[in-house]
Amino acid sequence: STHWDLLAGLPLSRSVEIGNGKKLFVCHAAPDDPWPYVCAHDVPQELLRASFGEVDADVIAYGHMHKHHMLWMGDKLFLNVASVGLGAAGLSAYTLLQNFDNRWVVQQFQVPYDAAEESRLIKSRGVPLP
Repeated sequence: STHWDLLAGLPLSRSVEIGNGKKLFVCHAAPDDPWPYVCAHDVPQELLRASFGEVDADVIAYGHMHKHHMLWMGDKLFLNVASVGLGAAGLSAYTLLQNFDNRWVVQQFQVPYDAAEESRLIKSRGVPLP
């Protein structure tokens, strides 16, 4: 279908320069693979270095684990942006990242949503789940 074709055509990652020489790198889980679990809050730093060591960015944002957190490693900020849907206990989580005067401002939020309605919509639309 057209939706699957659109998704299949998206890049695995994206780098964005936001000004002042600051770079943001975005991916689902890892730079070249959307499925590994290398982005949990308690992942060993050696695994992060192995997965993201070659990434030239000030902030590395991902979301595969669906739980937001921040982790500084050297001069890089690792940021799990969470998940708007499929949240635990009916909470949707999201992250707002901004750069003001060469400083990063990160705000992470949780807001309630109707998990039962989301489940109904997922089933009725045949959305595949992992």
